[in-house]
Amino acid sequence: MKKLCYFFMFIAITACDSREQVLSIPIDGDLYFSQSVSGDWDQLCIFEPYSDNQKAAALLGFDWDLESNSNISAFDDITLLVFASSSEIISYHDVKRNTDFSPLAGQCYGRLSANFNISGGEVSLIK
Repeated sequence: MKKLCYFFMFIAITACDSREQVLSIPIDGDLYFSQSVSGDWDQLCIFEPYSDNQKAAALLGFDWDLESNSNISAFDDITLLVFASSSEIISYHDVKRNTDFSPLAGQCYGRLSANFNISGGEVSLIK
């Protein structure tokens, strides 16, 4: 019985982890991350294929083990979207490049400016 209680406590705790939220990206249309991604994040940072921990620290402004949390350092068919506050990661998502954020990689976008248009798999910033 005690093991069963621990099991349900583990499920309840991991189900609440904001890093596990589902990221919904349309095939075509406008995408406003401030409306679709919950949590207390203030910037979206985009990483291109083969990014590593050094690149993460340089872009985020603090250390984060990107290589353990994503497959981005080993594959070229994904980009990594990282939603962060000034000192912590709120959530992160590997995104297949059939919706290609890589031309916008290497930059962070403030919460209110993290607005994109997707057309034919190509992603552009809405200004």
